[in-house]
Amino acid sequence: MTKYKHSFSVTMPRMPKIPNYMYGWPATVIHFLTIPFFFFDYILLFTPLGMIEMLDMDQGNAIFNISIISCILLGVLTTTRITMHFLLKSIYINYVLYGIWCLCEIFSASMLSAMFFSLYSGTIPFFNALMFIVGRMLLILSFPYTIIALSFVANGANRQHTPNEVTDRTVIKFYDHRQLMKVAIAEKYILFLKSDENYVEIHYLDNGRIMKYSLRSSMRRLENTLEAHGLVRCHRTYYINPLHVKFLGRNAQGFIYAEMEGPESIRIPVSKSYYANLATIL
Repeated sequence: MTKYKHSFSVTMPRMPKIPNYMYGWPATVIHFLTIPFFFFDYILLFTPLGMIEMLDMDQGNAIFNISIISCILLGVLTTTRITMHFLLKSIYINYVLYGIWCLCEIFSASMLSAMFFSLYSGTIPFFNALMFIVGRMLLILSFPYTIIALSFVANGANRQHTPNEVTDRTVIKFYDHRQLMKVAIAEKYILFLKSDENYVEIHYLDNGRIMKYSLRSSMRRLENTLEAHGLVRCHRTYYINPLHVKFLGRNAQGFIYAEMEGPESIRIPVSKSYYANLATIL
């Protein structure tokens, strides 16, 4: 079994998954509100790279056409960022893939904008419009994308280094569906959590014995707290503490599992979609 773990870890990427504050609801709203308005204001204020002349089409429609592009950009970002918010809860995406995602957003907005201009003008070929728009969008939008990403990373780093955050990380406080605190457990004693319909089972060590506490809540409510304390999702219904993972293995049927340390042999299922992130951390 140990050999299996080694062979997997050699092939897994070393770059960590992007933190949840880069795709949570605050980041989602900031992206699809800030970037289109930045684009609109930047074009009007600085008229860069001949865009006003091209968007005017000799008809005095520059502001209208800039508004159309901004709305297209808003629509693309709203769709992709909401998709990202839900998709990244179950799929591993590192910083490189996140950058590719951002480039795809710009390219998608450029394609839709080029289609609009080609149809609206009736004289501008689609590929000519695309080459003109995509280059300028990349140059203009790289600034707000970079600033937003750096601000979230810096804010996350500051939160991790505040005195209160360091103190709170030693104990996880669990709240039920009514936001009442029910139990507080030192993170180093927690083995894993399992979702069971309207309850979450918390399995932890107490004087060498494995104990269980059933909390009236959902895994979705707890996931931000769990991830902030270093617990990792390994399955749709499981979070585990990497500190207590003995090794990763595969049974005769080919299912991947994590064997936990403790007085009893406990095997937690590991989904393929979560394996890469878990293997990187171990």
